[in-house]
This record gives sequence, structure tokens and C-alpha cells, in this order.
Amino acid sequence: MPDESQLIGLVYMSTERIHFDIDKILDLIEVSRRRNAEDHITGLLCHHAGQFIQFLEGKAKDVDALMERICRDQRHTTPYVVYRKPILDRAFPDWSMALRLFDDMTPEQQKHCRNILAVSLQENASASRYRSDLDALLASFTYAIK
Repeated sequence: MPDESQLIGLVYMSTERIHFDIDKILDLIEVSRRRNAEDHITGLLCHHAGQFIQFLEGKAKDVDALMERICRDQRHTTPYVVYRKPILDRAFPDWSMALRLFDDMTPEQQKHCRNILAVSLQENASASRYRSDLDALLASFTYAIK
């Protein structure tokens, strides 16, 4: 039986079903920060052209419960989990939920984001096809906060 207290990292992608203007995104972040702080979940949400990439970290039971709520959320299509794996340390220990809009990213981060989203939109896309861009994007944000 898996250890539900194990710290995990999870990344998923989804497409908005309703348009998220900046006000809706900021409302989403405000609610997420409050709930995530209560559940000891940290992470980062990236948004570009109707697409979301979200990094989540926390105890397995808490992240899995959040993922179940996210999957039921009708504001976007069914999220696609890119990976879920045990981690030793949090990449975003001080961020209950950070937000990075595409226009606020560095050119290198924008390139990785575009590559990830372009591949993820292809039917039957393999996670291995964008894993290096995903790892580089995550590392760039992790590096930026240390």
C-alpha cells in the first residue's frame, strides 16, 4: 500500500473550457492559495493561450485529493497528469500557489512553455516528447526562487 504521507510532485496540463481573463485567473489563484495553505500544498500555475500547466507538491493524500477536485472542475477540460512522483524536497516551499503568465516569463521559459503545449495538444502525445522542456521549465522557476 502506498505511503499517503510521502511527499510527491505532480504536474498536469489542461485546456480552459471557459475563457480565463486576468480577473478570473487572479480569483482562481486567491482561492487556491487559501485552500493550498490549509492543505500544505505548494506549487505553480502557468497559463498561456487557454492552456494550463500546473506543478503541485505536498503529501500524496493531499495532492491526490486536490487532483480529484481539479478533475471535477468544469472550467477546464479533463486534466492530463504528466507525472506524479515521490520527491525529497519541495521546489516551491514558500508558494501556496504561484502564478506565471506567459508574458511574465523569460524568453527561455516561453520557449519551453510553447514546446510543451504544442506537443501536448497533439493526439496521443507521449510525455517523453516534452519531458525535457517540462524539466527545464520547472528548474528555471525553482532556480529563480532560491
